[in-house]
Amino acid sequence: MKASALSAAAIAALLALSAPAVDAFQGPGVARKSQPATSNPAGSNAILPGQIRASKIIGAPLYDKNDEKAGSVADFILDTRGAAVAAVVIDVAMLIGSKTVAVKMSDIAWESNRLVVKYTLRELQRTVDYRMSGDGAASAPSEEAR
Repeated sequence: MKASALSAAAIAALLALSAPAVDAFQGPGVARKSQPATSNPAGSNAILPGQIRASKIIGAPLYDKNDEKAGSVADFILDTRGAAVAAVVIDVAMLIGSKTVAVKMSDIAWESNRLVVKYTLRELQRTVDYRMSGDGAASAPSEEAR
């Protein structure tokens, strides 16, 4: 008798767990309304006007303030405290090869459907190399060379 009482209790528990949930506020037989989607943590569910994906900028040609090709965007250095872009790393064209320098994001503008840096190619070439260590940390952006 005890075994059948336990079996009956187990079956009742399974039936209760498999029954559709009833909202205490709506009562039985009332369909639940779906909840509206919450907003994206970024504040928007799509790229907004005036924004661009980093993948579209990395590797893009970069022009200087005299409209001369200065190099290309190599990478972005992000601030781990949440302050967005700490520096933009640029491969600057040299007579032979290139060198890596860093500028502030505010030193770069999107003009006439291309990236323009506020320095001349010569100023960028005279800037101290920007070195990134092997652990992902980077040295501070170099001062502008004038």
